[in-house]
Amino acid sequence: MTSIAKACNVSKASVSRFCRCIGLQDFLDLQILIKSYVSLTEHKFHYQHQNSHDLRDYVKSVTDKINQFNQNIDIKIILELVHDIHRYEKVSFLGMMQSGHILMNLQDDLASLRKFVYCTTDAVQIKDTIVNANENDLIIIFSARGYFFDIILPRIRILDKNHYPKIYFVTTNQLKKSKFVYKNIILDTNYNYSSSTILFQLLSNMIALEYYNRYEIE
Repeated sequence: MTSIAKACNVSKASVSRFCRCIGLQDFLDLQILIKSYVSLTEHKFHYQHQNSHDLRDYVKSVTDKINQFNQNIDIKIILELVHDIHRYEKVSFLGMMQSGHILMNLQDDLASLRKFVYCTTDAVQIKDTIVNANENDLIIIFSARGYFFDIILPRIRILDKNHYPKIYFVTTNQLKKSKFVYKNIILDTNYNYSSSTILFQLLSNMIALEYYNRYEIE
């Protein structure tokens, strides 16, 4: 906070007031938002053949990831997830910026099938959703890099809850597992920007299609 105040030529109290003005609880919430943002362009647009300028290499790397996804995806988990989406009254889809448009598209697809779910990528709303959740809530988290809980946990202390919500954690980066997550859905073993968005979209489409096949309301 001292560094930001000095760079902006304001007091630390002004920084705190700014945080509250934009809807945050305090400066630590601002730190959470900053940590969730991928600012390095080289990292964001990196793909497997980083030294090649042939875009066909990009297509090949994505194709390879899709084939791997097809071989390794656990269909039983997806079927169970769809069943839970249908039977739980309170369903929330949470994620950071990169997965935001995918979650919103899935929310729209489910709404067209008369299943209304909550969706947000706002750090404050995410915190409130998990803090107020209980065993009657279903939460599906999309985390491309797998660091979702490293960003959120210091503020919400979900480990201290007596009644966990049912949580599915979807990621393209296999990291340490959290004991309060019901099921991990690992779409890839290592994060790769070039393919993670596409794999998320594939899973989103599969969820919507299966929900349509099972629970279409005529």
